[in-house]
Amino acid sequence: MIRTYRFAAKVSPFTHRRLDAFLLEVMLLWNMALTHRKEAYKEATELDEAKRLKGILDNAIAEESKEATAENKKAVKEAKKEYWDCIKENGGFPSYEDQCKHLTRLRREHVQHEMWSAPAQRSALDRLHKAYQAFIKRLKEGKKKAGFPRYKTEGRVRSFETESFSIQRSGKFHAVSVKGVGRFRFNGDYLPNLEKERYKKLRIVKTAKRIWIMVVCELPDLQIADPREDMGMDLGVTHLYAFSDGTLAPEKTDHKMVANGREIKKRQRKLSKAKGAKKGEAKSNNYKKKQLALAKKKQEDKERRRGKLHELTSWMVSEKTAKWHVEDLLIQFMTMAGKSSQKKGLNRAILEMGWGILVAMLIYKAESAGGWVNKVNPRDTSKTCSKCGRINSHMKRRDPMDCIYCGHKAHRDVDAAKVVRIKGREALVGGASRHARCEATLAVRGAPAHAGATLAVSA
Repeated sequence: MIRTYRFAAKVSPFTHRRLDAFLLEVMLLWNMALTHRKEAYKEATELDEAKRLKGILDNAIAEESKEATAENKKAVKEAKKEYWDCIKENGGFPSYEDQCKHLTRLRREHVQHEMWSAPAQRSALDRLHKAYQAFIKRLKEGKKKAGFPRYKTEGRVRSFETESFSIQRSGKFHAVSVKGVGRFRFNGDYLPNLEKERYKKLRIVKTAKRIWIMVVCELPDLQIADPREDMGMDLGVTHLYAFSDGTLAPEKTDHKMVANGREIKKRQRKLSKAKGAKKGEAKSNNYKKKQLALAKKKQEDKERRRGKLHELTSWMVSEKTAKWHVEDLLIQFMTMAGKSSQKKGLNRAILEMGWGILVAMLIYKAESAGGWVNKVNPRDTSKTCSKCGRINSHMKRRDPMDCIYCGHKAHRDVDAAKVVRIKGREALVGGASRHARCEATLAVRGAPAHAGATLAVSA
């Protein structure tokens, strides 16, 4: 079981300056590695053999566009394979290992690179390798915007990782040291005391307000199970959550996730008037000072939101249950850009509530308490009656649950949470994966199925 523990670091002014210098080094290594990859690809494509195979591929694509037969498609597939194999064989795609060897030569030749920790420097190469892998995956999926990795500018790199580290324990405060950067102290009261091999990775992140130390640990698997019954949860905008036992969150006006909205807008207006806000204009010291003040206020809101969600999920697991059925909401598609101002407001409200972070926190906390989180299909959960299982398609967004088939009346969000629990239970009985989208639906038609649904709600 992998868990990450986060601590606020206490560092000296000297370590602050060294950390800034090393983050600049990570940025330079990223840019150098990206240039190396682009030049290697360009050299491989300019070879005579690659040009010949490229011509064959273009002809095959032209033939397929004229007549899309099975033979033409097969010819295009084979031509693509031969072309990309040729590029790969001639070093067009440098691997992570190749770039690590290049870094070793660079450290021998230049003292300014040798003074830093080599495992920490490799984090830039590892991130670039993963970015390339994701880019190739999106290309294969046929996405219009594949997202080729870009060059980094100063200030865009705010963290690094290393697998070579040791934790020094001295009473209340612990410390970790990184070669060339310095010593980072932190209050590690709740860091588990494990064998050295179980501390897998150290991540140091610099934000506008503070520096974070993140320790990735491998914990032994739990052999316990939560004896309490499972529950369903419905997520919303007016009420952040509603549970199947009738618990309902306060309305958004009383449970505002972003407390500094006005202050952020005020600082944004000040920043827009500072010298350097216009495109092409040199950024003044006053502009940088106001930019930092705005970043600090946004960081405060982010930490406040995460803190509230941590409190909520911990309360859910400790006081309610560690077995949850939740909706598998596709937040990325729900918050896609819209033309109307109403749609923009809804997108903003959804993102402010932090549904995705809430579910992610609930998953790892439930697993740590011997439970699980089962994601179910959210289709028609707010329109389905938890008593008879029929869909009231006539209902509008703000209507309470008033079933026209059986006369059942209830708070709509609470009733939707009960439906989520019924669907989750049926999906688990059917052998569906807990963490995949469950395609099971209520579809209660006969007497036995109806009795099962009623029992699930009354349990």
